[in-house]
Amino acid sequence: MASMYIAGTGIIYWPDDLPFRSAREEADALLVDTATIPGTSFLHSTAHREETLQSRIGQVTNHIALENYIIFTTKLNKVFLYRLEFPLPDLDPPEPIELTAFYPTTTDTPFELRDLQ
Repeated sequence: MASMYIAGTGIIYWPDDLPFRSAREEADALLVDTATIPGTSFLHSTAHREETLQSRIGQVTNHIALENYIIFTTKLNKVFLYRLEFPLPDLDPPEPIELTAFYPTTTDTPFELRDLQ
């Protein structure tokens, strides 16, 4: 899978096994079927008063695509895992799962997630 983050839209992903085009072939556009990870469209500057999936996740700061998963961090200092399914079901796509094992057990020292590798 290939992926990218678009602010205000979220993390989108698509199969990376697209047919190869030679340099001589010309096309105005390449249409690719994509899916968006639910809850990843939140923008920090957006005012959300109600409790939504987007406000619980927060704004995406970094993500990495693995073979069957995308892992991402947010401005709320959270880490999430999303199992890649393609194509996504039309109704009720699965929600990202928060990974809490990375958080410190004490709050004496500030803790900040910075990078995924």
